[in-house]
Amino acid sequence: MRELVINAGFKDSMRGWEQLGPEKAQQISISSPGEWYVQLLPAGTIRQTVPIAGNASYDFTFRARTHFSGKLVLTLTGNRSGELVKKTYVDLRDWTPQRITLTTGEGEGTLTITVENVGPAGSVGNFQYPSLKPVNLVHNGSFEQGLQPWVCERKDGGSCQIMEGREQRLRRRERRSDTAAMCLQAPASLRQAIAVSGNTTYTLSWNSTLPPQTRESNDVLRITVERENGEPLADKSIDSWGASEETALTFTTGNKETRLSVVLSALYGSAFIDDVALEPQSSR
Repeated sequence: MRELVINAGFKDSMRGWEQLGPEKAQQISISSPGEWYVQLLPAGTIRQTVPIAGNASYDFTFRARTHFSGKLVLTLTGNRSGELVKKTYVDLRDWTPQRITLTTGEGEGTLTITVENVGPAGSVGNFQYPSLKPVNLVHNGSFEQGLQPWVCERKDGGSCQIMEGREQRLRRRERRSDTAAMCLQAPASLRQAIAVSGNTTYTLSWNSTLPPQTRESNDVLRITVERENGEPLADKSIDSWGASEETALTFTTGNKETRLSVVLSALYGSAFIDDVALEPQSSR
């Protein structure tokens, strides 16, 4: 899923973050190479505003650790009259991951992330890995939990099989924690019905690998978004044999809430698919 926070890992110092208060935040490296956190002294504050879509759910995650009576206040504020979305006090002695799930209302907007150390003089608050990502509307899009709730539709010779250890073929440039992928052997399709909001633009994304086939030219994989009556709302065909790529398909829904079906179809030969995700779009 897309990361909405700019410089979420603080690798580029404080780029993307506004600094407030008398004490400037400091970027500090931890023992693991390439990992950073921000140190906030008393009254030190950082802030960033990010765009969000309407009728969507988001996960905000972070890690924090305080010293010498430090106490961080994390505030998430929406742009509609500055309404308070979430305010939480953080007083942790370790880097235990924290998660907050948010649901937006109608229309696009923004979310402002503010972190302040409200501890006494001499206190320290450390903040790490702030991340805001849309909640994936596709269930089990990485196939780590088996086949459900996907439905396999196949004909003679076709199959839907979960394969292990395909991560290097599906995403060569990024380290992954999951190792499962779906192998579709034509003729076969996977289908999942998903509830979506009206008047909303969505992006369906996935990773696919098409092994070299024996036929010279033909569509191998087709991704389709179907309406409730079975008519296609959007589709994309792929025939780049031997290629490994991340691909996306964008579409806009009608006036009312509805249910759509995401259909992954192997038309010829075999195709490996992973990381299927559906998320609403927001303007950057």
